Amino acid sequence: MARIDYLEPEQMNEAQRAARDEIIAGPRGRFGGPFALLVRNPDLCTHAQRMGAYLRFGGTLPDALREFCILVVARHYKAEYEWGAHATIGLEVGVSRETMEALIDGQKPEFPDAAFEAAYHFIQALLKGGPVDEDVYRQANVKLGEAWLFEVLGIAGFYSLISMTLNTFDSKSTHDGVPRLKG
Repeated sequence: MARIDYLEPEQMNEAQRAARDEIIAGPRGRFGGPFALLVRNPDLCTHAQRMGAYLRFGGTLPDALREFCILVVARHYKAEYEWGAHATIGLEVGVSRETMEALIDGQKPEFPDAAFEAAYHFIQALLKGGPVDEDVYRQANVKLGEAWLFEVLGIAGFYSLISMTLNTFDSKSTHDGVPRLKG
């Protein structure tokens, strides 16, 4: 059971409605999910959604690589809602079910190319905490390039916030037809 209810527009204050309206007017075109929770702090919601909109819709990573990175983070946090949303998108843009199943099982997947492998190891190092090993950093920088390395870093940070938000408020996925996280 969710810890807090989503606010209806008539329950929102002016700043919350402005944050909601900005999200609807942006590339998402709808309001819900983690932003329906974050809107309780409208300034945080606005800044977070802008970063998320850049990473999701304005970044330069190929779609499949971006979704793969998001799935790695969602799996780490066992964030069911985020996993379900991005597993659906991932399947649409070319992330394989086999890759998703390996992630679900806590296994290293088969990588379609060196960029996926470098991103995977880089995100794993980031989520472990502490300094990133020099070899992991060097491989990520070589295989991804500096701009993509920063984008992957941004995805790891942003989707950590989103996953933690969803987990804190016990949001469950309603996405069907995609591989599901296990307990």
